[in-house]
Formats: sequence, structure tokens, C-alpha cells
Amino acid sequence: MARWVGGSAAGPQVRAFIDLDEPVGLLMIGVVHHLGDDDDPAAVVAGYRDALAGGSYLFLSHYLDRGAATAELEETLLAHRGTGRFRSRAETSAYFGGLASVPPGLSYAAMWRGRRCSQAASTPASVWSPAGSAARRRASHPG
Repeated sequence: MARWVGGSAAGPQVRAFIDLDEPVGLLMIGVVHHLGDDDDPAAVVAGYRDALAGGSYLFLSHYLDRGAATAELEETLLAHRGTGRFRSRAETSAYFGGLASVPPGLSYAAMWRGRRCSQAASTPASVWSPAGSAARRRASHPG
């Protein structure tokens, strides 16, 4: 999938199925952390994000680098699966570019269901995979 994702969001393969002139919801769940640094994940996400029409949403999840707490896990994923990069909160936030954050913003999965992290089950996703959603605002129409 990473190779196809690197294609053009505005290309004919995408436009044959999705009308990017209309608002859409772009779900990048479990995708971006499988792109290595050589794949330039920021450019891949930007290519899709920037093609979104006003009123569209981007929802993205990513493994969160928590230093020593996740270093061994990342090393294991890379050694045995070849993918599974952990990136900082700042790197993950940057994928949303200039889109308007949707509450609760870039937060752990449990926060999206209205629970505090301390109330959430201690699952890998609740500990090291935050997700966020942002919207491209519709263009203002002169009234």
C-alpha cells in the first residue's frame, strides 16, 4: 500500500473513485507509521491532505515515540516486519498541516470515546498510538 499511497492524490486512479472536488473523509489509520523515512511520509500525507476540498476531514493515527519505552518495540517491528516507525508528537502533529484541529485533537484512542487515559484499558493502542482529526474549512462565500 505504501507504494500506491506515494502516487498522486489528484491522479486518474484516485479520481476514478473519489470526487476530490467534494468534501470527503480521509482515513489514514495504521498507514503512516508503516512509511519509512525514505518514503518521505510528510510529503505523502501532504499530497493527499492538500488535495482535500473545503469541508473535508483527515483522521490519522501513528505510533508515538516515547523514548526508551518504545525504542525496543520499534527495533523489533523494524527487524521482523520491516516497518513500524515511531515518531514524535511534533512530527505527527505536522502531518495535519494548516487544517483546523477537531476536539480532542491529537490524543490517545481512549480520549476519542470521552474517557480519560487513566480510565482506559491498558492496551497498546491506548498507550502508544494517538490519533487526531482535522478539518479543511470551507471557503467563505461573500454574502
